[in-house]
Amino acid sequence: MRWRARADWLAGMDAAELILALVLAVLVNVVILCFVIEAAVKNALADDRVFQSKVRAPRDASPIQSRRVGGRPT
Repeated sequence: MRWRARADWLAGMDAAELILALVLAVLVNVVILCFVIEAAVKNALADDRVFQSKVRAPRDASPIQSRRVGGRPT
């Protein structure tokens, strides 16, 4: 019975109302998706900065190890 009521509600909508509702739903989803992607990129960049600082820290701490054995300084 509830399914029939939903189908009747949908059948009673004009094409313009249906298109407007779909466009509005898509726009809302696109805006939400933009915020989610922006937050994900910010988090990824912050994690990358932390990772790069951890990777570079041991090399920068000891300049003596920057020379290769029997070669030129790097």
